[in-house]
Order: sequence, then C-alpha cells, then structure tokens
Amino acid sequence: MKRKSVLFADDDKDFRSFMKETIEEVSKNIETELIITEAQDGAEAIRLFDESISKKTPFDIVVTDYMMPSASGLQVIKHIIKTKPVPIIVLSAYKEAESVDFIKEGAIIFISKPFQFKQINSAFSEAVSLTLVKEDIKRAKELIKELEKLTS
Repeated sequence: MKRKSVLFADDDKDFRSFMKETIEEVSKNIETELIITEAQDGAEAIRLFDESISKKTPFDIVVTDYMMPSASGLQVIKHIIKTKPVPIIVLSAYKEAESVDFIKEGAIIFISKPFQFKQINSAFSEAVSLTLVKEDIKRAKELIKELEKLTS
C-alpha cells in the first residue's frame, strides 16, 4: 500500500476530528495510507510545513481551510507554493466564485462546505495521483543522469 503524509489545517477542532475520520475512510477507498498531521490555524500549518522540509520529510498533500486566525488559507497556499509546491486542497464555506483565487495561487482543488464524501474521495485520489506522477518524473530524471554517466 502506498503511503502519503497529509497536513490538514482548520481552526475548528470538531471539524478536524470529523475530517480525520473522513480521510481515514478515504484512505481505504484509494488504497493509500494517508498519515494526517493536524494544524489548528494557518500559522501552525506554515510552521509544520517548514519543519517537514527542514527534516527532509515534506508533506505530500496539504488540505487547508480558508478562514483561520493568524494566517489565512490563502497565505498558507502562497507559502507552500513559494517554498515547495505540493498538491493543495482547499475546504471552505466560501462558494465556488471565490475558488478562482485559490486555484490561481496554486491549489489544485476547491471544495465548498458542506460537501459530499465522494468529493473528498475524488480530491484525495487526484492529489495522490499527482504525487505519484511527481515521483515518476523524479525517478526518470535520476535514470537519465545514470544513463548519461554510462554513455559519457
């Protein structure tokens, strides 16, 4: 089974608990173990993301709310895209019209609350696929370098 680390940021403790259970259920559906780290606001999400980079164990996927104290979801997105881009899913009570800003800044998926389980399932399936493509590209580049060494 594949394994991916997920940073999930939301200032609502009850919603974080609900989403943790939901993500665990999604994990079974997409046959990928999703290891969840919770952040209680945007500033903590940024700090945890930076720590993961410095420890050389970066998160594979980030899920963030939009309206949070200390740093908004948009600030979280901008920081991640600037630091080390990974697939980002935004969950928000804001409607689809506002999703343009999130997508423009680098989020891959915007899901408006309330949502259906199949939307979350689909979002994680897509995000995991993107991380696998990224890994394949990295392996291909490494193989090309090895081939270049052999042929020179």
